[in-house]
Parts: sequence; structure tokens; C-alpha cells
Amino acid sequence: MNKQEIMDLSLQITTDYYDNRIQPFLDSLDEKALWYGPAQGQFLSGKGAIVAAWSAETVHPLSFTLENIQVTAITTSSSFYEVMMSFDVTTHYPDKRNVTHFQRIHLTWSIHRITNADGYIKRVPKILMCVVTNPHHKHNEDNIYPIHYDPDYWNQSEPSREDVRMVFHTTDNSDYYLPSSSILWIESAGNSRHCVIHTTEGTIEALTTTAMIEKQYSDVLLRCHASYLVNPDYIRNIRRFAVTMADGAELPIPEKKYTSFKNKVNEYKTT
Repeated sequence: MNKQEIMDLSLQITTDYYDNRIQPFLDSLDEKALWYGPAQGQFLSGKGAIVAAWSAETVHPLSFTLENIQVTAITTSSSFYEVMMSFDVTTHYPDKRNVTHFQRIHLTWSIHRITNADGYIKRVPKILMCVVTNPHHKHNEDNIYPIHYDPDYWNQSEPSREDVRMVFHTTDNSDYYLPSSSILWIESAGNSRHCVIHTTEGTIEALTTTAMIEKQYSDVLLRCHASYLVNPDYIRNIRRFAVTMADGAELPIPEKKYTSFKNKVNEYKTT
């Protein structure tokens, strides 16, 4: 497997985990795997101990939403990969409360050479170490993995379940997995070979073009200019011949495209 495949696998087993499907994560563990939890004193050694601990955990009524996912990997050989993931995770409680906190996960992968029954050798990735770094006080009632968290901030409204997850590979060789609701506007950069993505959390530079983004996410973004795409949800106002975004940015609209762009925005707002 190459670095991109390891990053994709890390993302998949993590999203499965937070969808309460933990078996893919357990199946990926090396027999000697180490697991460090986010709370003080949480340490498990060996796949057997980890599987036993998870098996002892009672079924809980919680669901989770992941947003603003970033995945980065490095390697010094074809046999070992270090993957860092960060994201916001919202815990949805039965009483309709939603608690959001920032989570970081560090996975160390080792590529094993395994000979199958037919004598063929295949390369199988296994997790040597999983470190969950979001230090906070451990609750006395939590014996394995803390289900209840001290909130970093409270989100009283239900996060949108209709967000489109947008994927961007950036100039720092990271993959960003962003919900469409976090995108404000996008501008061309690097002689139109790159683009700068303005989000609610800051900016990132992606190795793609506004044309490619428009083609893939035309249901989410509208083009107001040859160099700009905008998220209609963050338009503050439209006037001749400019659009003002929620962050105060004022973007041009060509005179010939003004009416059609305004009509598209109105159509978007009413659907």
C-alpha cells in the first residue's frame, strides 16, 4: 500500500468507529498493538486486551458527527507509516444535547508480508500504536473509553445532516475532508492551477482548480466570476456588480453575468 491508501484506510476505519462500527478498527490491530486513550491512565497493551476491553463495553445510545477532518501522513520506508488525524466530533445525546470537542488521533502502521494458503505473499497493513490525544479529566464511571466528555463548547442546534463532505489535497501534502457548510468562498491561485479555500476556520491552499471544484460540487457552490466560487449560504448581499460574503470579502461579478448569477442565488435560496 502507498501513503494515500494508508491515509484513506485510516479515515475509513475512524469514520466507521464513530458510526459505532468498531470491528474494522479491531481487525486492523497488530497482535502487539498499543492503545493510549485520551484520558489520564488509559493504556492497553496487545490486541487481545484491546478487543476484550471493547467487548466489555456496554451498548450506548450515542451517535456522533465528524467535521473538519484533516489527515496527514509521513513515511521513511515502504513498511511504516505515521498518520495524524484531527477533526471536530459532536456527541449526540438522547436528551437532544450536542457536545462538540476537538479530537486528534495518531496511528502507526506497519506493513506485514503474509503468505496465504496458495503461497502468494501479500502486504497487509496493521496498526502498531493508536494514540488519542485530547487530554481531559477521566470520569470515575468510565472503565474503558470515556463516553461522557467535559465539553469544550456546547452546540445547542443539531448539525446539518445534509452537508456534502468535500475533499481537498493541499500544498502541504495533507488531505482535508470539510463539510460544505464550512466553505465560504474559493478563489483561483497559482496562475489558476491551485485555489485558496476560505472556510469558517481559516484558509487552505488546495492542489486543484476552481473549474474542477465547480464540476464536482456544483450543487453546493456557485460561480460569480472566472476566479471565484461562492457558497450561497454565506452571501450577505448582492449589488451591481459585486457580492459581499459573510466574512466581509467583496467579490466581483461581471456585468454580463450579473442577472444570471443573481437568479441562480435566488433559485438556490428558495429550494
